[in-house]
Amino acid sequence: MAETTRWTGKLIDANGRVGRLEMNLPGGGEGGEGEFTVELQERDGHPLVLKGRVNFGAEGSSIRFRSSGGADQKESVQWDATLTRAEAARYAKEAMLGTYGAAGGTAAPALTKGVVILWQFA
Repeated sequence: MAETTRWTGKLIDANGRVGRLEMNLPGGGEGGEGEFTVELQERDGHPLVLKGRVNFGAEGSSIRFRSSGGADQKESVQWDATLTRAEAARYAKEAMLGTYGAAGGTAAPALTKGVVILWQFA
């Protein structure tokens, strides 16, 4: 079984939602399939948790993610993100940041377009 790398970070959507994002990706970072979890803080105080698989691959200096997932089969979202690796100084081992767009699915109103930053701490 391949070693996985855990990335954690934040997601800020254009509609004002803020969430916590976690990705577990195969080591090496050249491409493959991993898992993601997004926890959005809803206005009513209850979190909306979306989980699914993520496919990714390197495209030049960027990393492209394509994914679909949902919450308990009630919510689903398809999203596409392009992130660029960035130096994280002493805060983390490495960082990735960029933008995403969500389309289709029943959770589309929950996520539209926004920004993502992820850090690898170990």
